Amino acid sequence: MERKIVPTSPKSVERQVREEQKKHKKDTRHPRVAFGTILLALVFGSLAGFFGFLIAVNIPISTPLFGQFNVVQFLQHERNAVLLSTRQAEKSVLSQAPYVVEQVVVVYDDQPTIEKPAQFLGNAVILTADGWLVMPEANLPRSADGSLLPALTVVLPNGETRAITQEIKDDFTKLTFLKVDATDLPVVHFEDKSVLTPEGQFSLVEKQLGAYIVYVRRLAGEENRLAVVRATDVLEQYMVIDCDSNVHKTGTPAFDNNGNFVGLVAEPGKLISSAFIAGALNSILENGKINRTKLELSYLNVSRLTITERQKKNLPDNGILITDVSLPKKEEPIDLHQDDVIISINNTFLDEFADLTTILQAHKAGDELYLTLKRDGLEKSVKITL
Repeated sequence: MERKIVPTSPKSVERQVREEQKKHKKDTRHPRVAFGTILLALVFGSLAGFFGFLIAVNIPISTPLFGQFNVVQFLQHERNAVLLSTRQAEKSVLSQAPYVVEQVVVVYDDQPTIEKPAQFLGNAVILTADGWLVMPEANLPRSADGSLLPALTVVLPNGETRAITQEIKDDFTKLTFLKVDATDLPVVHFEDKSVLTPEGQFSLVEKQLGAYIVYVRRLAGEENRLAVVRATDVLEQYMVIDCDSNVHKTGTPAFDNNGNFVGLVAEPGKLISSAFIAGALNSILENGKINRTKLELSYLNVSRLTITERQKKNLPDNGILITDVSLPKKEEPIDLHQDDVIISINNTFLDEFADLTTILQAHKAGDELYLTLKRDGLEKSVKITL
């Protein structure tokens, strides 16, 4: 006998109707919803993969915002960082030579041969395709009359050897610019920023014939951070490397993470900015000699002063305070006075790391600079000629 539900109240009838409606909806809608979900997942997954492919192929990781979506390059960058961090900090030998190694030559005291090994003097950086190089004067042996030893030999990146045909000493940096006969040499790319800042990571490349080592380092800070007055005719801007001062040979070149040439190890544990080299090189290429600015300024970065002192003298938070202006008698006067505060140079604002000597010496004599400064509480724009 078939059983039937006998409703005893209106609520029982309503409940039976609702259950029948739910059952009907479940039977008719479920397959459609499942199919739509799968279809949408396939469509969006395909689109995501397509756009990911476009980003990985066309957009480098250095691109602002969108470059961060390049997962392929990001993971490769992280992999390289991990590989470097797992090695000893003082001997990080890379398995694949970075292209910057080709921009460094090796200098020996004689022609290196199997029968007579030559003495390694140091590295020189390739500045021009036709053979201008630079290395510290201290690494170059000289005869009694002060001339370079004639047997000095430069080994080019392709293994060919060259003799030095010309030299120009830079008394300001204690570096020497050397010339060899060559063509189509790979040259370094100078960093746009003229002043190195603390915590900046860079690589030191020490190269010999058939071998090289890359050291990953950081800048620990300035050698002298005291509130002292500096002069533009004296090199006082050295950055300290975060390692034992005797680890790296004088003259070892430094490159940033983008492969830009940022400086040389000028003294044990100290790095000299490539800005000084760029200024001298431009002068050599234009005049055949080094002409640095005759402008002598005494100055102080106002960030070295206390807030109380800045408020007392009505100084801004950032800038270069000029404490004295000196020019040779034959030079024309410039529109720069004592107690002026330089806020920006060529539309680049000066921060706490700005060093006026480095900025000026990155240019050759005769170059024009556009300054924004504060004088007697008022902002003013001036042009000076170095």
